[in-house]
Amino acid sequence: MYVGYPSGLWSFPIPGRELRVQLLSNGATTGWGFCADQIATTEMPTCLIESEHPYANDYRNSWTITNPNPDAQQSMIHFAYLDVEEPWDPVTIADGADNEIQRIVGFHAQGLWSAPVPGRTVKIGLSTDGSSTRWGLCVDRIVTLHSTYLPITIRQYP
Repeated sequence: MYVGYPSGLWSFPIPGRELRVQLLSNGATTGWGFCADQIATTEMPTCLIESEHPYANDYRNSWTITNPNPDAQQSMIHFAYLDVEEPWDPVTIADGADNEIQRIVGFHAQGLWSAPVPGRTVKIGLSTDGSSTRWGLCVDRIVTLHSTYLPITIRQYP
């Protein structure tokens, strides 16, 4: 969902060959509307885990990703795309012992890295309210952090 007056705006990647654009209004005021003037072909990321798109109201799900590096002391995950209702539909990041490390909300079309998570196991949760839905999430990578100090070097696993 886009609100405001952005220019040069591109949607997130949509699977398939067809898409539908819909203008929603609450009827309180009127405005210019929109003009879709371009369409582009793009590759969809390969998701290690993903929510339904869009996710449902009152949706609860959790996923666990294990870093394939047996020596990983810390791991991070990358969201290729993340769009959840702020502040009501949080994505939580936890370690293998269910200690919450991070809570993420909002629209992150250019991707987003999680905070470092101790160990190899990263748990992701999505818990939504009943008011509205968004696109959801797609995690496409998990990496090993080899140092607790910046700059860090990372080893990527697809």
